Amino acid sequence: MRAPLAGVDTQASNDIEGGDMKCLLLVSVWVAAPFFATHAQDVDVLALICTPTPVGPRVEGELKNVSSKPLSRVHIAATFRDADGRLVSTVPGAITFNPILPGQTSPFRFYGDRNPAITQVTVVPYVNTPLAASGETRASCPAR
Repeated sequence: MRAPLAGVDTQASNDIEGGDMKCLLLVSVWVAAPFFATHAQDVDVLALICTPTPVGPRVEGELKNVSSKPLSRVHIAATFRDADGRLVSTVPGAITFNPILPGQTSPFRFYGDRNPAITQVTVVPYVNTPLAASGETRASCPAR
């Protein structure tokens, strides 16, 4: 067994070694974050809401480009966890406007897996690598 990578939580490492490839996106975000998040802030997550639906939790919010340059191909990595903080699933999402211009705000909306264990979601905006983000990046997902 390999030693865990720096910046990767033990549960995510165990899930990947157990064959759960859905965690790969999340791990790449966590591993890259310390190396690429040292520049000025790129985005601000203005709102984040997780609402239960019959098809799974609906995650929606707004993302604002607070950098001085347009950001193209912006995506969102969402991680869903249970009440004990254990990883349940990861889901990729996208913002509505691409590119997002300096000062522009873009909504986003996507759905997570239909799993009753989900109690919270965390989002990480990225463009190939994580963007330096601030604001509301974590929300509770109430039970349906």
